[in-house]
Amino acid sequence: MTMTPHDLDIERSVLGSLLVSSSGLLDVIARIRPEHFYREAHQDIYRAICALHSRRESIDLVMVCGELTRMHGLDGAGGPAYVSQLTDGIPRNMKLLHHTDKLLDLSARRRVQGLCRELVESIDEAAELEPAAHKLVEEIREVVTVSQADAPTLGSAVEAYLASADTPEDVIPTGLLTLDSWGCGFRPGELIILAGRPSHGKSALALVLARAASEKVPVWFVSLEMTRQSLAQRAVASEAGLELTKLRSGEVTDPDWPKLRAAMERLRPLRLHLDDRGGQTVSDIRRAVAGKRGIVVIDYLQLLRPPREAMAYGNRVQEVGAISRSLKSLAHEHGVTVVALSQLSRQVESRSDKTPQLSDLRESGEIEQDADQVWFLWRPPLYDEGELVDRACLKVAKHRNGPTGTVELVFEATTQSVRERRATDPQPQPQPVVSARAAAW
Repeated sequence: MTMTPHDLDIERSVLGSLLVSSSGLLDVIARIRPEHFYREAHQDIYRAICALHSRRESIDLVMVCGELTRMHGLDGAGGPAYVSQLTDGIPRNMKLLHHTDKLLDLSARRRVQGLCRELVESIDEAAELEPAAHKLVEEIREVVTVSQADAPTLGSAVEAYLASADTPEDVIPTGLLTLDSWGCGFRPGELIILAGRPSHGKSALALVLARAASEKVPVWFVSLEMTRQSLAQRAVASEAGLELTKLRSGEVTDPDWPKLRAAMERLRPLRLHLDDRGGQTVSDIRRAVAGKRGIVVIDYLQLLRPPREAMAYGNRVQEVGAISRSLKSLAHEHGVTVVALSQLSRQVESRSDKTPQLSDLRESGEIEQDADQVWFLWRPPLYDEGELVDRACLKVAKHRNGPTGTVELVFEATTQSVRERRATDPQPQPQPVVSARAAAW
């Protein structure tokens, strides 16, 4: 039989320390609730301590026993003799917070054990297994997250920053030099939205960015629209500089093979993982990347299945908002960078100025709110025949910690390759718009 996780010595040490000295009382009360104790007698003693503290009365053996008597719980707590024994052998310099952490950990383990027991008992009654399992996963994640919460003070956070102030920040370059110079690299915990209208090159750019980042860290490319084979064809076409239609039709000529073999040798060692399973939720992705570090690219946000609780409302705006919040939570909790592709609404097409705006993000304003950065990709030649045929623009429309502006790109549609426009390339008119913050960056 599985034993319920608990440690009565730890519980007695915490209570005894509070009775000996109130120096750590505020820290403990901020983190511990009576139900975190396993033994009911200890829960009652702690309730008495909390009640005295709320009335700003002194906390000692006499006062605690008096409070227990008032609560009709002194006998159940073992009487005055047991309460007094709690202080035996308690040093004044005891590591109270360390014992508090252990108490919280044991409480979380009991809660997880109880949740698992509830799932086992409800399996036979559940109409569908997936909702029951999904509920268990989410509740366990909430329990573990709350149990590990220990927010540092501003002073300790500043101290930690100063200790590493002369160390370069942990940022993965995008491979686009202008973006990197603006501080738009991939940072752990950030959600980046790459948005555009269909057929403007979002997937191609995302694959190029993922390929560059995978030289430094693992990258999980979650494709809800294209198969793994299609992604591989695009990656090879871009890397080898060959027309994608050749690879798709099998019309590879003898001169092409050296380019293909060279491209394969460069792509082979990359830590770029392709996941083309359809109908995934953010929880599915969370399980896949749990315990890992790197970058998660999702193509694209609106194809993710919303959480079941959001689907109950039958409101698409709320569903997309729930997905957006979950992606930000995924980035923050797991220390990964999430790059989520997103569709823009059709209203872009009806305007004379085709430059996307934040209000064009489709179906939910929460996408803009949750994102640390929002990038817009569009191709002017699709609207104006007088434009350079290979011109593409990447606009940084939102950047929490840096400037905004527009980067000129070259998009080779035949090879699905994307790169920054060089000074030696034909230059479009007008020149790209750069914000004052970007110019000063």
